[in-house]
Amino acid sequence: IITMLLLIILYRIVERTSTPRIFITSSTFLYTSHLYITGPIKTILIAVLPNNIICNIFALIATFVLTIMICIGTYIVLKKSMPRFLGIITGGRI
Repeated sequence: IITMLLLIILYRIVERTSTPRIFITSSTFLYTSHLYITGPIKTILIAVLPNNIICNIFALIATFVLTIMICIGTYIVLKKSMPRFLGIITGGRI
């Protein structure tokens, strides 16, 4: 019962917030392409930063943020320059 109440409350909160349109339109592309970007970014950050807990947490958060920025940037460039190709690789979900 508590879980159901929490889910209803969470749904009401999410329902009131507005998500930027770029996140909605690029979600399929982001889902399919993030695996190819996350690994190299994480490897580079771990190699460059010192090996301690603070730097490892920073590398984890920075990997997340950089991956989203690179994927959405690539999506915008592909949408403007090659929309048909983008439609093919996302299964027509643009």
